[in-house]
Amino acid sequence: MRLLLSTALIGAIAGSFLFANVNVGNKVQKVTNSFKKVEKEILAKRKMGMFPINMNEKKEIQRIVKMPEKYIRYYGKKATPYKNLIEYVLTVKGNPVILYKNIENKNNSYYIAGYIFDNKGENLTVKEAKNQFGKITARQFKRFFREIKQKTKDFVIEINGKGKGEAIVYTDPQCPFCKRFEKQLGGFEYMRKKFAKIYVVEYPLVFHNEAVQRVYWIVSNVKGKSDDEKIKIIKEGSFKSYKEILKENKNNKDIGKYEKELTEMRKIETPGRFGTPSITDGNGKDIRENLMKDIMADKFHINKNQIR
Repeated sequence: MRLLLSTALIGAIAGSFLFANVNVGNKVQKVTNSFKKVEKEILAKRKMGMFPINMNEKKEIQRIVKMPEKYIRYYGKKATPYKNLIEYVLTVKGNPVILYKNIENKNNSYYIAGYIFDNKGENLTVKEAKNQFGKITARQFKRFFREIKQKTKDFVIEINGKGKGEAIVYTDPQCPFCKRFEKQLGGFEYMRKKFAKIYVVEYPLVFHNEAVQRVYWIVSNVKGKSDDEKIKIIKEGSFKSYKEILKENKNNKDIGKYEKELTEMRKIETPGRFGTPSITDGNGKDIRENLMKDIMADKFHINKNQIR
């Protein structure tokens, strides 16, 4: 299998994975970590079990994600089927993160933040994230989402539709793929035809410096509005002048309440969310890729099976 390392995402279908505050592109972040014999042995033997992440690596990862230790949960590291590549599994403020470390020799060891695709275009990074974090029953998912609605109710915007069943969308007003989904593809308008109820969870990613204030503005302005108006406000919150956002939020008496709710949201590791936009059905099943294909086929009048 040919392996492609990339941080370019396959349009709106792939979405935006959660990589904390890491500079990506075609760049890699060099680290000072020395070549470790034990890691070389792990790679050589191709052991696929999970191994502990040592203290030096934790310090390196902490510098990369630029978050205090208390916000990072380390699950472990494991070899990949690919030469010189180790995978690190962790969460940052509850957000699933997969990092890779390339080990060539003692003078050339570095971490890579980005997606891995195979030569068929499958996103292996997101697939691995689902394997590590997505093993959950419908009952467990509903319990988690009930907690989200109870503790962060202002951040969950309910929109009624004319279809059947429920859908849950995690979105960030500063996420470029969320903007494309919401504005260019008309994602919410299409979903209203397909589902009876849509829950839009405004989730500001930790590495988007304007997202928190934009979310505060959105959740404040959707109160008491019609479904059409809610969708319009969600879109406007992504494109409105940030200076105007800050000016209006300055006099908002509910900001203190929103800050407390956001703190609670950060504590909840939500299954089914692998980036933004994340879209699941009411049972936590990931429906984003199929839904995106349906939307694109409908909008551009093409065969769904032709979309990769």
